[in-house]
Amino acid sequence: MKNGREQYKTAIEKELKLVRKQESALIHEFAFQLKADRASLKKLRKTVKMENLKNMAVSGGEGIGLGLLGIGLPDIVIFTGLLLKGIYETALRYGFDYNSEKERYFILKLMEVSVKKDEDWEEGNREIEEFLSGGMEEKNW
Repeated sequence: MKNGREQYKTAIEKELKLVRKQESALIHEFAFQLKADRASLKKLRKTVKMENLKNMAVSGGEGIGLGLLGIGLPDIVIFTGLLLKGIYETALRYGFDYNSEKERYFILKLMEVSVKKDEDWEEGNREIEEFLSGGMEEKNW
């Protein structure tokens, strides 16, 4: 068990990593605005793809590890946390801020619709399209 000082140090290190990712996203966004050509887009996609592969490997390892141990319920919470972490990191790399209520709603709506099927999926997809076009009023989301 970690003592208070070690927990504090771990929390500071995690926050520092997040700040560095946010700074990196701002730098990418600024560079893209200056020079938005195919080469810079290709480089950005490659960077994001590598980070997504790392996140997928961590998620897979977590799922396999907890599955082998027979731990089910915490697995759902951990998986959801890792999924959100991956989505947030991807958003930052493409220059989107996920801190606004509107962006968080959009992320959760995408996750919800991704697990739906048939007519429910189509309805959810329509809702996302309406949200993106600005047709959804704030009180409906």
